[in-house]
Amino acid sequence: MESYHINLETILRVLSRHSGELRALVKRVPGTKEEGLARVMLDKGKIVSCSIESRIETLYSEDDALRLLQAIGELDWIFIPSIPKPSSLPVAPQVLSPSTEPNLEIFLTAFPVRLRLVGPQELASWPRLHRSVYNLVDGRKTVEAIAQVLSNRHKRVVEALSILRANGIIALSTQPSGNPISDLERRLPPLFE
Repeated sequence: MESYHINLETILRVLSRHSGELRALVKRVPGTKEEGLARVMLDKGKIVSCSIESRIETLYSEDDALRLLQAIGELDWIFIPSIPKPSSLPVAPQVLSPSTEPNLEIFLTAFPVRLRLVGPQELASWPRLHRSVYNLVDGRKTVEAIAQVLSNRHKRVVEALSILRANGIIALSTQPSGNPISDLERRLPPLFE
């Protein structure tokens, strides 16, 4: 991890569109004899929170911490970018527009395969149909079989699977428990145009 010897105002300009956490060691926190850790949380370049903490307690927070960091001047900052958490799935991609409707047949005979595991918090944020479909994806059931288990319309299940596929959560295979990067994936239309 790189550090940047720079003042807070300048690094905030550099990170004007970034989200994450800035950290810097303050050798001697003014008003105390302690060293502290400056922490500035950013969301798309905007300060969400700011604090200077000792090993035991928060010494300064929010506006007081911000004013103090501006007064100190240059510090050795490190930036830890935040990892985007998909709190919800995006709107359905236009995979099943009228021009691509024939692909419904390809989807129905495909075997969805999980590409990554989804944690309980992320799963809980999804719509019910997406959760149900994801839980039934095992690499052995076809899309049509999943729709039958859920007693749901094929098109709605295909739309849910398309969203999961667009988010890199599942892929489609031509064979049970097959390789997800198959010729089937190459024949499907682009997810977003």
